[in-house]
Amino acid sequence: MSIQSKLKQLKQIYAEITKLDQISCLVSWDQETYMPPKAAAGRSEQLAILAKIIHQKNTSPQLGQLLQVIYENLDQLSTSDQRFIRQKYRQWQLNTRFSSDFVSLWSSTTSQAIEAWKIAKAKKDFSLFAPFLHKIVDLLKQKTQILGQPNNYDALLDYYEPNLTKSIIDPIFEDIKTATKQILANVPDTHCEKFITPIKWQKSFTQKLLSIIGYDFEAGRQDQVAHPFMTRVGDNDIRVTNTFHTNNLSSLFSALHEGGHALYEQGMDLEYIQLLTDDERSLVIHESQSRFWENIIGRSEAFWRPLFVDMQTDLPEVFGKMSLEEFLSKINIIKPSLIRVQADEVTYNLHIIIRYEIEKMLIEQGLKVNEVPQVWNQKYQEYLGVMPAHDGEGCLQDVHWSIGNFGYFPTYTLGNVLSAQIWNYYKKQNPNYQDILNQQDYPAILFWLQKNVHKPGTLTGALELVKSLTGEDLNAGHLIDYLENKYKT
Repeated sequence: MSIQSKLKQLKQIYAEITKLDQISCLVSWDQETYMPPKAAAGRSEQLAILAKIIHQKNTSPQLGQLLQVIYENLDQLSTSDQRFIRQKYRQWQLNTRFSSDFVSLWSSTTSQAIEAWKIAKAKKDFSLFAPFLHKIVDLLKQKTQILGQPNNYDALLDYYEPNLTKSIIDPIFEDIKTATKQILANVPDTHCEKFITPIKWQKSFTQKLLSIIGYDFEAGRQDQVAHPFMTRVGDNDIRVTNTFHTNNLSSLFSALHEGGHALYEQGMDLEYIQLLTDDERSLVIHESQSRFWENIIGRSEAFWRPLFVDMQTDLPEVFGKMSLEEFLSKINIIKPSLIRVQADEVTYNLHIIIRYEIEKMLIEQGLKVNEVPQVWNQKYQEYLGVMPAHDGEGCLQDVHWSIGNFGYFPTYTLGNVLSAQIWNYYKKQNPNYQDILNQQDYPAILFWLQKNVHKPGTLTGALELVKSLTGEDLNAGHLIDYLENKYKT
């Protein structure tokens, strides 16, 4: 059998695995949206069985033999297929290190932890979640051992973003931490005004925002959840979710954020994305796209100029007497706060840095799970000058730890870094960028991103993409310049 025939056979196997992974994502999506509470135990078993089947197929001897032979004959493949095989070979090496029993236990534990987290958050009581987080941390330490780096956080970073290490992150985070403190020192204390708007209006208006930036509702939908996320449950079924509050406009920016994720998924190379599971996308590239649409575009004057007129018409009692300039100042207020997803774009990165530091302490430095709330509160007081009143607005606010996503949070700030870097490169390539923004020509921007980021980003990690696109490594200077210029007093 020729290498091309073997490649075709391999792709057929991966297409089936991807479909199973999409089914798992659909089941998880239902768990977060419409599943009745009493179904939780059964859902945990369903997800565990699916995870075990997917793992067995991903580590089967037949697949391994095919992949090994093709990997040894890369020179007979196209450039894209070479990238695909390298990516799959790396993933296969990772997958084969974990037993089916470990994968099943991991899935079952995290599925139970999600439900425990929901209850603990609602009751504002970390002790209800602590036993489950303790199990997850133990499993994560086992994971680092299996990956050959016992109790080394680098193993978890590399698992989510190839070749990412603490040595890359630490100096970037230190630069951002220093710059953020300087910006905060020069910004006057400002009152954050509450926007009281109906949930019904928010749901309708966020649908409009998603359409404006190019989200294809014929290949997706938006639903309500406790914590916003995006998921691919089919080749042309990319779903976003949102959380709505009557006393703020966070849902508008969550829509742009999750919509940015979805645009990346909708813009990927379909020939290959239908062969890749949910774990095989660059999280840093993903986050760069969500933060680009949420902040760089979504908090700009050009974006809101036509939309604010509609808001005044829709809700004259809320926005009727407000000028566009006043509205922009309110949605761009810098105000240290407790909740990450509602944080301004300057202080947001401190939320991520705190989580990054706590994760390292849990994996590498012996921090006990029951000490997390205390350390969390101390760091929030030190970095942001705020103190949680309870665990619900403190260490229980994010879903990520309940699903075991350690090493994931850093990708949020690195995504911010990459978004500013890509935007600066876009402006160099398109000197008329301000005209494009003023004309609200977002299809032109999206087309450029699809060509230069989304499609190549299907088979490329963030560290490689930023180098090939801009000619430099990840550089916090672009983000710092963007923030300093925007918020200079």
